[in-house]
Amino acid sequence: MLGGSARMTAEMLRRRAGAALGAVLGGLVAAAGALAGEMAFENLCSGNFPESCRIRVAGEIGGATPDAFRRYLAEAEPEGGVVLLDGSGGDLEAGLAFGRLLRDLGFETEVGLWAADGGRGDVAPGARCADACAYAFLGGVARRAPPGNALVFRAVEPGAAAARPARAAALVRYLREMGVDPRLFALISTSGASLTPDAAALEAFAVVTPTGFGPFLLEPDPAGIVAVSRRRGVVRARDLATALAGGCREGRPVLRLTADLSLPEGYLPEGRITLFGDGAPQEVEFAGAAARRASEETYELALDPALAAALARADAFELRLMLLMIDGGGLHGRFELSDLDRKVLATSFLTCAR
Repeated sequence: MLGGSARMTAEMLRRRAGAALGAVLGGLVAAAGALAGEMAFENLCSGNFPESCRIRVAGEIGGATPDAFRRYLAEAEPEGGVVLLDGSGGDLEAGLAFGRLLRDLGFETEVGLWAADGGRGDVAPGARCADACAYAFLGGVARRAPPGNALVFRAVEPGAAAARPARAAALVRYLREMGVDPRLFALISTSGASLTPDAAALEAFAVVTPTGFGPFLLEPDPAGIVAVSRRRGVVRARDLATALAGGCREGRPVLRLTADLSLPEGYLPEGRITLFGDGAPQEVEFAGAAARRASEETYELALDPALAAALARADAFELRLMLLMIDGGGLHGRFELSDLDRKVLATSFLTCAR
């Protein structure tokens, strides 16, 4: 079973034709789990967009939860690589086992509710993922806790005092295994019965993982210098861009978008750049003739000098390239620019007009 960047592959997209049957099976399995007192599982998607799909996991984690989840995956064949969590607690050791299972299967995790709107829907605030659920959340290869949702950690469940040192050691070991700063355990242990980290603490202790793209850095290039921004988080279906570089080729400013896939050779993508600043967003569309396949994983987009200058003045910009659905559907990225980012981009374009 795959997850994360590999889960929504072409194989899963081909299964889209059977999504309605999968949703029915998912509802039956979820209902059976709820009647048995275990966590309930449900596959939720917004329309016909596989990248929107979540596997909702709600309730208390019990000893049978990991095996029940395996059965659900085998029987319902749900779409999506993200597990949406909302749970009131349960058995801590089972929570650790469930988290390890999610990591082994490559799932991302997110805390939230699902707000349905007809045949569509989206993740909504109001979820509370506590105790065993919070530790299971840490198993995600990528982890998100949007504003309005809470993660609640408890260090050691009530029990015999003699068991607490071993339980504490197991939790610290698990935090390290999941790539979370183990000092989180010290914060939990000195915060009373439980701790609900705020957004700053979630980031500081790596409870949530980075998203988007990093700052632009100057690097040498055979043609001179380039300004490169690299993805900070994981790639996923229809969000496969890994880096964007600005520079020059043959005296003209260019952008190079690199992706985690083999790009199609039979056509060149159309797309658009959207600039954000003080006024209304400015959209610039371009045809395939402005692009070229620079390598197996990279498209190069030729820019008008005025557009290059506008990029280097913007507060942020989005780049979107349109591909056929069979080729991944498209590539895109949003880039928030600091004052230093703008200077780095401008510098990368300096040698274009010689």
